Amino acid sequence: MSRKETPRKFRGAARFFLGSAATPGQGKAFTPLPPFPATVFPNIALWNATRGVSNTDVVVSIGYPLTDAVYDMLNQFIDYNTPFPESQGPPLDADAFLDFIDHALRPWLHSVVFSKVDFTRDAMFGHSFGGLLTTYALISRPHMFDAYFAASTTLELQNNAVLDDVLVRLGAGDLTSTAYCTSTGCNAPSTLPALIIAHGSTEHFPAHRRAENEIAFQTRENYSRILGMTGYCHDLFDHVKASGRVRDVILKEYAGQDHAAVAASAIMDGIDYFLDWQMGRGAREKGVGINGRTI
Repeated sequence: MSRKETPRKFRGAARFFLGSAATPGQGKAFTPLPPFPATVFPNIALWNATRGVSNTDVVVSIGYPLTDAVYDMLNQFIDYNTPFPESQGPPLDADAFLDFIDHALRPWLHSVVFSKVDFTRDAMFGHSFGGLLTTYALISRPHMFDAYFAASTTLELQNNAVLDDVLVRLGAGDLTSTAYCTSTGCNAPSTLPALIIAHGSTEHFPAHRRAENEIAFQTRENYSRILGMTGYCHDLFDHVKASGRVRDVILKEYAGQDHAAVAASAIMDGIDYFLDWQMGRGAREKGVGINGRTI
């Protein structure tokens, strides 16, 4: 069943279509509506997420112009993946997409849409495929953003190639080192980026649904185990923590939440962290890592 896209209007937001030579076609971006007074705003870019507006921050969301689907899986797979020697199928080029964000989209937003705004810092959020892009952006361009929020990241793709690349680019470090963080916080230089890794508890260990028969549940459970969300997120946390190449790294598990639900929870906590430089007021801290926290 297909549907015709109905134009939607969001109060206080605008939609723009733009592309570049590196990324032919059009991309869809939601931003708060100008004009703005001459002031200072932090900026957070949300890849594969919804838009939001507040009085002190600007949220930019990137998507694809669609008429008969919710997601553009092919373009996401191409734009959010990086090529490796064993890559098969369509050409993968996350670097071209990041170049578009950094050298086309960001300058256009600053000079045209928000010409009267001075931005103080930037963050990147991605969920699922977007989380993979966010992780790759952290290890390949650590100074592109001040904070990176990777939620329910598809680290299993290409035989965990991006997860392995974390070790290559950031270094293995020492998992027992206490040079950067203690139980009272991190001592890493403030110029280093921060990383939040989030996943849901039922992504790896799904709950039995009321209307689900045993065969369907076993099939879904086996598939979830293959994806290995919990284990891969912990591996990413350990690798980044050990490298000492970040200001802060946090691993957050959302109890009872599945893949889709994590997106909403993670972006709310991500914005809270971004604005306050701390994770989730009132959240119960279960443990403190050598170079980060698990919450």
